Amino acid sequence: MAAGRRCYLPIKQAMQKFGGPSKGETRVLDLGAGVGRVMQYFLSDPVTLYTSDVDETAREYIAKNFPDVHAGSNNFAPPLGFKDSFFDVVYAVSVWTHLAPELQIPWLREVKRVLKPGGIALITTIGPYGYQRGTHLQAVSFGLNELVSTGFQYSEYPPHFKSPGTGNKYGATYQTPEYLRREWSKVMQVEDIQVGVIDNLNDLVVLRKVST
Repeated sequence: MAAGRRCYLPIKQAMQKFGGPSKGETRVLDLGAGVGRVMQYFLSDPVTLYTSDVDETAREYIAKNFPDVHAGSNNFAPPLGFKDSFFDVVYAVSVWTHLAPELQIPWLREVKRVLKPGGIALITTIGPYGYQRGTHLQAVSFGLNELVSTGFQYSEYPPHFKSPGTGNKYGATYQTPEYLRREWSKVMQVEDIQVGVIDNLNDLVVLRKVST
């Protein structure tokens, strides 16, 4: 519970700071919601909540326990089951931290598709700060210097590490802020990268859709 709140607070603050296009109803998607450990804190906010996750049991849990939330599911690869330009905000906690290299940009483009022009995406990543804090290091096969010099590193998880619905490619992904600004700005505008603000481990990347 406490970890969910520690994720929620910097995401909420980024939403307030960077805003979105909607003047009326604000539609927010929690991508990779799990059982709603972050989403639950948005229930008292003036937003319309949607969730999506690869685990069907997580979708069923959300639907049963949070009846006001629009609970959905998705496959491990895009697309999502939403129309173009539907959301004001999409946030994803601990999703891009596990996606294989070939899925990183396709999912980023899919988030852009479902965002309204001017909408924002708030995505957590692991960088050198998280590496030094020791998160997921039991699964990695590279050192800090290698991460810093290349900007991107991925280590595949062994089978017993993998979660339901994650498919064959699932591991620990690390990306430096410099790499993220260079590569992710090719898809959306990078507004900010807040190092270590997510549970004192992960970075928060703030992106804006500036075109269709």
